[in-house]
Amino acid sequence: MKKQKHEEPENSERWLLSYADFITLLMVFFIIMYSMSAVNQSKFAQLAESFAEAMGGGAGGRSGSGSSSGVGIGISDPNDMPAPNFPLLTDDELDKAEQDALLATMEEIQRYLDEQGLSDSVTLKIDERGLSVVLADTTTFESGSADIKPEFVPRLIQIANILAEVDNYVRIEGHTDDVPVAQGGRYASNWEVSTARATSLVQLFIRESDLPPEKMSAIGYGEYRPIASNDTPEGRAMNRRVEIVVIRSRYNSMEAADTEVISNAQDETAVRITP
Repeated sequence: MKKQKHEEPENSERWLLSYADFITLLMVFFIIMYSMSAVNQSKFAQLAESFAEAMGGGAGGRSGSGSSSGVGIGISDPNDMPAPNFPLLTDDELDKAEQDALLATMEEIQRYLDEQGLSDSVTLKIDERGLSVVLADTTTFESGSADIKPEFVPRLIQIANILAEVDNYVRIEGHTDDVPVAQGGRYASNWEVSTARATSLVQLFIRESDLPPEKMSAIGYGEYRPIASNDTPEGRAMNRRVEIVVIRSRYNSMEAADTEVISNAQDETAVRITP
């Protein structure tokens, strides 16, 4: 007698495979979110966009039930879910994007200087630190003081507003030549002159420009960081300057670490400490 073929019972736990795959992807997502919690914002945006596309959401993707506006995750069949792909920007690519932004800002300021006839008294440069706007003291300040010449105020404000288009820290640096200040005058040393001039610009920008105060600092170097020889009148004139430096974002951690918040029951004060 032919033995009757035993019929295999239907596997009722097949859903566990799809469920396990989904849970694994979800765990990977939260691990990545945690590890990227302190990453550069532009990198994080790239990650979020790439993850949304990989999961079937985002612009042009499918939107699953219950998903809100913006980036959504849509799933038709967990077994058909594509493998995650996260094309992040490299540090070199981020540096190039920032360099392009600084160059565009410099070109915009140069056009403004040409229109105002200031190309000979305001110079621009891009170096390792970032973009610098170098102001000659005779153009910017009254002789021997930190008072900004009234006719130059609106031009400085316009330059600051152009710089505000780049979301970087800005450091205002005062410099002098090595000629000692006159005895009995308003300032006791070149240190005080350079610091007072840098502070005057910061105060103007806080009052009148779009530069955020929390992104600015003022510092005076006196005669100790010359860019030319102090042995000639021409060299000394070059050394008497104020530089507005848009600092590259690679130095953000150093700038942010300069700020210490001191709190007590009556007052909360932010103190800017600059080496």
